[in-house]
Amino acid sequence: MKSVLETCVRNVAAFSVASGVTNRASAPHVIQAAFKNILGLSLASGLEIPQTKLLTAAAATPAAPKAEPKKEAKKEEKKPEPEPEEDAGGFGDLFG
Repeated sequence: MKSVLETCVRNVAAFSVASGVTNRASAPHVIQAAFKNILGLSLASGLEIPQTKLLTAAAATPAAPKAEPKKEAKKEEKKPEPEPEEDAGGFGDLFG
């Protein structure tokens, strides 16, 4: 359960980021957004920044596939498809 203080700090941080005011609660979010912008500029322009090399190298290596839990084979019963209802007149039977 979240404490009231955590909820208030999150609300202050969200309001500060949305309004563009930097304070202690919003500083980590503003720094993260700035670094993402720098990373994007680095990748788009081709400039190499030492801090971005680590991230691009980590992103380039494939992650180890997670082992999926074994599922029990369930026998699915095929339900008979309902036959289409024939239209007795109207627009579907213009010439008949």
